[in-house]
Amino acid sequence: MEKQEKETRNTPAHLFTIRVWSEEIEDGIREWRGKVQNVSTEEGHYFHGWNALIELLHRLVSEDQLEE
Repeated sequence: MEKQEKETRNTPAHLFTIRVWSEEIEDGIREWRGKVQNVSTEEGHYFHGWNALIELLHRLVSEDQLEE
C-alpha cells in the first residue's frame, strides 16, 4: 500500500449535503443562501453567501477534530 493511501485511511472523513438557492433580499438584489447538513448526525446549519459557507464548513470540520 502506498503512503498516501495509508494517510487517507487514517484521516477522518466528513460527509455533508449542501442545498443552495438564490433569494431576493432587495429589489433586484439576490443572495445565495443554503443549508449544510451533516449526513451522520443530521444536524443542519443555514448560511447566507459563499464566504459564510466556507467558514461554516471550516468550523464544522475543526470542531470535529477538537472532539477527538
